[in-house]
Amino acid sequence: MEPLRTLQKEHLTKDGLALRFFTDLLHVYLQENTLAQLSKALAKAKLDSQLIEFFPPNKRDDDCFERHFAAEDMPQLLEVHRATRDVATRDGFVADVVDVLHQAKIADEDDDEEGVKAINLRLAKAAKAAMRSHQWGEHLAVVLAWDGIIGAVDWALRAEQIETQAINQVKRYSPVLEVLTTEPKSEIALLKHIQRYVYDDPKLTKSFGRIVFELYNADVLSDSAIIFWASKAALPEGKAIFLKQTETLVKKLEALEGDDDDEEDEDDDDE
Repeated sequence: MEPLRTLQKEHLTKDGLALRFFTDLLHVYLQENTLAQLSKALAKAKLDSQLIEFFPPNKRDDDCFERHFAAEDMPQLLEVHRATRDVATRDGFVADVVDVLHQAKIADEDDDEEGVKAINLRLAKAAKAAMRSHQWGEHLAVVLAWDGIIGAVDWALRAEQIETQAINQVKRYSPVLEVLTTEPKSEIALLKHIQRYVYDDPKLTKSFGRIVFELYNADVLSDSAIIFWASKAALPEGKAIFLKQTETLVKKLEALEGDDDDEEDEDDDDE
């Protein structure tokens, strides 16, 4: 599908010729191929995010796109477009977080207590605004915020410095994550996402236990969420390693939970 890029030239798109040819081609392609195959082919040709470029310049918006392919009875294209648009929107939010933190570092705001508070407030407001605009749930917003916060770190070359950098970043911007974890679902989503994130990034694998501990201390993660993750929700990726790293914390939290249960039983007996 890569040769189709030539159709995106202005003299072919302005009168709808490119769109007509592209639409007819897709009709033929989907007679013998699945949506998954189409998505893969478009992604391979790097056209999945550029479908709108086949439209005339004055019709390059989501409304025109959806009306055209709905009229052509091609819901498959609508699915591809929406999925690609959603990914681009999420990536854009993460990039914005990274940019804010990079700019703050350049201005030395991230070394100043009041500056850090202001940045946390700014990012929290941006996350809430994105949730309203894109109808994101907390469980999605918090993992995107995590990606931006950790993605903004300029990692040291020495391995012994990396964990310190990660923990400092988590401590500094945990207020943003706290705002986005008011529901158990969001806490578990964040825990699972961090597990996958550090599993995929070898330089952070050894830091998982400390990251969870710091997020617990910052009231981002509750004791019940950590216990539930350890007993039922941990992902297969690196599970044994990460359970070992959090073993001491989990046992401590389970003991505290047990003490609370005993106190409640004593209160019930007194009544």
